[in-house]
Amino acid sequence: MWRHVQKVAQIRAARRELRGGATEHLFVSDQVYVYRRGGTIVAINNGRREASDVTIPRPRFRRCVRRVRRGRPVNGATVVRVPARVSCIF
Repeated sequence: MWRHVQKVAQIRAARRELRGGATEHLFVSDQVYVYRRGGTIVAINNGRREASDVTIPRPRFRRCVRRVRRGRPVNGATVVRVPARVSCIF
């Protein structure tokens, strides 16, 4: 757990937009929350099951605690599957 918190803190420190700025909510469900700040997209799956068919607009795959399964492109966006209990930064 501590390593995960350290890694997230490092990413936040490196990306100014994550420390402030407007938040755009892209996808919200009981299990998954996806938002964008500046050019960074954050996807959090707090559920016990993989989240499939999460649509993310034009992601650049940067960092993920575990691998996200890249999906198919749809109208300038990408549909991804986010594994259970995973946070990803695009």
